[in-house]
Amino acid sequence: MKKILLIVFIFCIFFMLGCKTSEEKEATLYVCYSLNNGTRDIVEKVEDLSTYKFLKVEREGYRFSGWYGDEEFEAKIVEEDLEMAKSGEVKTVYLYAKWVKNQYRVAFKCDGSEVNVQYVDYNESAVAANPKQKAGYKFVSWDKDFSKVTCDMEVNAVYVETNEKNVMVILGNWMNDNGTISTTMKQRLELALVAYKDFGPAYIVVSGGMANAKAGISEAQAMYNYLVEKGIDKNIIIKEDQSMSTYQNAIYTMTKLENINFKNLIIVSTIEHFVSYQTIKYFNDAAYNNEIIRNKNINIMIYTNNNIV
Repeated sequence: MKKILLIVFIFCIFFMLGCKTSEEKEATLYVCYSLNNGTRDIVEKVEDLSTYKFLKVEREGYRFSGWYGDEEFEAKIVEEDLEMAKSGEVKTVYLYAKWVKNQYRVAFKCDGSEVNVQYVDYNESAVAANPKQKAGYKFVSWDKDFSKVTCDMEVNAVYVETNEKNVMVILGNWMNDNGTISTTMKQRLELALVAYKDFGPAYIVVSGGMANAKAGISEAQAMYNYLVEKGIDKNIIIKEDQSMSTYQNAIYTMTKLENINFKNLIIVSTIEHFVSYQTIKYFNDAAYNNEIIRNKNINIMIYTNNNIV
């Protein structure tokens, strides 16, 4: 009987010890943060889930968009989603930070007026705007580096005054029947955009009439529209829309320039215009035969294939 009671007593002791050990087994919860910004992960042990708050994080140039339970950022997680580990369990929850790049406003200005506004992602580059042309001035550069944008910016055009006033004339080309410009005309206009940055002309003459009646628009008007769309100040563009040939281009251009004070006339066209036509002779003769232009004693140059001659 005594042996039976001893066995029962020992069994009860072990039972109570076993119960106590089970109750005292620790439940452990860890939260592992992947910041996704080039730094090491951060691990925190959660002591009290009722008061626990997720890690506060910042990243230069980025906006924090929340914690996610997967690297593909499909399952967003908030504090209320956490569950404590069970007794005796060690549990780790992995969280991944999602970031969104900040965007910054970059305003290009000419003489205080905005000519272009762009919204650029952090550390990315803005695209240089086309500056306005100023009579008697040449555009030199923009006053700030905008290759790696990290804040809102105002970028201002820098000009220098030219000692000699330049005038540029762009020679037209046959228009397409549907009113669009030809490939050759576009090449001439693109040459002109490069030339105007190089020489800062006080005025630009677009020369060409409505040689193709089906187009419904003169070559001069089409070139005017193209240049204005590319950012050229419409106030410096002179339309000569009567000529039907290179010979007339020269004569009518000189008439348009009689009341303008200038020193250099830069003729812009593609190379075949100077090789296959008497373009230089026509303009030299027109300048000489116009008494007003002749008295200005101007220089005549050509600009073709990005080269001055």
